[in-house]
Amino acid sequence: MNFLRRTLISRPLAAGIVITLVTVALVGSILLTSTSMGCGPAQKVGLKLQRCGTPVAARLSPSPSNPTAPSPYQQPSPNPYSNPASEPNPNPPSNPYPNPPSNPYPNPPSNPYPNPPSNPYPNPPSSAYPPPASGAYPPFYPAASSPGQPGPYTVSCRLPIYSGQSGSGGFLVFPGGTYVSDPSSAVLVPSPSPGGASPSPQQGPGGPGNFFGLSYDRRYSHWLAVPFNWITPDGTKYAFPSTNAIYVEDLASGTLIALGQGHVWSIVGVWSTGVYAVQPNAPGLWLLPFSGEATEVVNTGWWQAVSADAAYGTSTSAVPQGVANTILRYDLRTGAAVDWFTRDGAQSTVVGFAANGDPVLSVYYSNYGTELWSTTGANGGVPILSSQYEGISANGNVIGDANGIWLPLYYQYGYGNNQQMALYVPGTGLFGMSTITGAIAGACL
Repeated sequence: MNFLRRTLISRPLAAGIVITLVTVALVGSILLTSTSMGCGPAQKVGLKLQRCGTPVAARLSPSPSNPTAPSPYQQPSPNPYSNPASEPNPNPPSNPYPNPPSNPYPNPPSNPYPNPPSNPYPNPPSSAYPPPASGAYPPFYPAASSPGQPGPYTVSCRLPIYSGQSGSGGFLVFPGGTYVSDPSSAVLVPSPSPGGASPSPQQGPGGPGNFFGLSYDRRYSHWLAVPFNWITPDGTKYAFPSTNAIYVEDLASGTLIALGQGHVWSIVGVWSTGVYAVQPNAPGLWLLPFSGEATEVVNTGWWQAVSADAAYGTSTSAVPQGVANTILRYDLRTGAAVDWFTRDGAQSTVVGFAANGDPVLSVYYSNYGTELWSTTGANGGVPILSSQYEGISANGNVIGDANGIWLPLYYQYGYGNNQQMALYVPGTGLFGMSTITGAIAGACL
C-alpha cells in the first residue's frame, strides 16, 4: 500500500488514470445492483436479484420464450381441461362482454306497412255472376234424428241402396227409414260367352271381379253389378262394357250378346231399343241395337244421359272455370236439337231423371257453390236446393219415381255436417226421410 502511495505521488498521470477507473467501477456497481440494467449481467453470472422478476409486459405478451402468454388485448381463455367447480376464477372480470346499447335496432316507424283498404278484392258485379236462385227453394224438413221414428213425410216402399262395393246392398224401409241388409247383393258381372248360357257371375270380362255398381231388378228380384240406368225399363236386360265391346245379358235366358265389337265404349243409357253409348274422347252418340249394326245417332256433342225420347249433353267436352256451359237436348225421334238449360257463370251436369223423363241437373257455380235443379222444359226449371243459401248439397245420382225425386244429401246443422236420404216432392218440399244413406240402386217401390 505504501509503495502504491509513493508511486502515485511521484507519477501524477498514472494516479489520475487509476482514480478514474475506480470511479467508473463504483458507479457501474451502483447501476448494476440498483437498477434493471444489471439484471441481464447478474443472470449471466448466476446472481438472483429480487428486483429482477419478469416484467409485466413480458408476462402478458407472447414471445418465443413465453408462447402461451395471453395477449394484453384479449380476454383470457378458460383452460379447456380445468374443472370449473374445482378451479373457479377468484376474480372474474366484471361483465367482460357488456350488453349492447339499449335497443340497437330501433323499431321502424309506426305501421310502415299499413293494412290494405277494406275488401281489396271485392265481389264481381252481380250482373257478371248472378247469385243462384235465392229465395226460390222449397222448404227443407230434416228427418227424425233416429231411424224408425215418424218422419215429416210418409211413404210406403223400399228404397234399394248400397255402400260402394259388391255385397253392400240393402233396403231403406219406409215409413221409418230403417235399414235391412241383403247378402244376395254380392254379385259380379258374368264372363262373356256370347250366344251361350251365362256362367256363374264370378268372372268378368278380362278377369275376375268386374263390378260397375249395384242396382236392384224388381222384375226378377235380383241384384245386378251395374248402375240402374244400364238396365232396360222393363228389367229384362242389362248391359256392361268390356275392352272391345258392350255385352248384354238377357235375364230370362241367361245368355250374352256382344254389341259394337272392336271398339271401346262408355254406356250413356239402356232402353228398349238398345244401348246408347259414346266412344271415349270423341264427340257423337251411337245406338247399339240388341240386333243389327251400330248406328251413329249424331256426330257432334258430348252426351251425358239418355231418356226414352231424348239425349242430353253439351256442345263441347269442357269449358274453363267461371264460364257457363249449356245443356243441349237432342230429340231422338226428330233429330232436332235445342238449348235446354244454362245459368250464368255455372256449369251443369245431368245426374238423373224425374219420373216423367225430365232431367235433374247439378249446377256448379265457381263463386257460389252448387244447386240442384229439376227442369221442366227448355229454359225452365225449379231449384231444389242450394249449398250457398241453405248449406245443403246433393251427393251422387238421383232417381225419380211415383213418390218424387230421391237423392242422398249433406246439410249443415249447428257445428256439424249431417247426411240424409231425402225425397223432393214437387210443389210440397224437400223432406229428409232417413239419417241412413248410400248410393241409390233403384226406385222406391
